[in-house]
Amino acid sequence: MVNFEDIPDARTCLLKLQEIRIKNNLVDEHGLEKIMLKAIDKVEKDIKKPLFRNDMPLLLAEIKKNPLGRD
Repeated sequence: MVNFEDIPDARTCLLKLQEIRIKNNLVDEHGLEKIMLKAIDKVEKDIKKPLFRNDMPLLLAEIKKNPLGRD
């Protein structure tokens, strides 16, 4: 079992979820991982640091602004 409390940043957390999904032969049918990684990339570029738990409102705002991950 993965303890996500020990994972400090959003990118590592998402990559761990992706690893679990692949290991269990689950498919990301809607491309949500790609959308999330794109949003994380944009926010991290804007704040010039990794996206940590206390920065999650910034990620949520980016996803609400661009819910389909389009440029």
